[in-house]
Amino acid sequence: MTLPVTKSIRGQKEKDLFINDQGIMIGDGEAWISKINDKLGIYAINR
Repeated sequence: MTLPVTKSIRGQKEKDLFINDQGIMIGDGEAWISKINDKLGIYAINR
């Protein structure tokens, strides 16, 4: 995981989350969280 992605995840505030039918976006799309096989998990990490 790159430093910018790590900073984005650590700095994310709940009030600033973007949520849609695909999941929860962290930062400007650096990471996406969603339910996978009935478990919450990170399913995408973008540089």
